[in-house]
Parts: sequence; structure tokens; C-alpha cells
Amino acid sequence: MSFISFLWQVNSKEKLVWYAVAIISMFGFELAQHLDFLSGEGDIIDCLVYLASSILIILCDKLDKSRSFKC
Repeated sequence: MSFISFLWQVNSKEKLVWYAVAIISMFGFELAQHLDFLSGEGDIIDCLVYLASSILIILCDKLDKSRSFKC
């Protein structure tokens, strides 16, 4: 998600779609582990860390956009 924030310097619908894809992929991976489609253990703590880090990245991106200068 940090790379997505860096790649798209302006707020756009594409950026939001990629954020959603990243978050859904993270939770999908944990769900697949929980349902034994993938090896590993689907863990709620991992999901909470994914969610917290995603929120932090989005907030940092919003803060960075408000401080950025315009050329």
C-alpha cells in the first residue's frame, strides 16, 4: 500500500481501488489459511495488524498530500 501511495501522487479512484484490492487480498490470504486452502494458521491478530497498518498508511498519505507543495 505504501508503494501504491508513492506511485499515484494524486488522489484518484484508481488509487482507492488498489487500496481495496490490497486490503481484500490480505484478508483473503488469512481466510484461505483459516479454511485450510493454504498452509498456515489464519489468525485474527494478523488481520488486526493488516487493518491497523492499512489505516496508518492511508492516514499518512492523506497527511502527506495536505503538506505537499504545488509546482
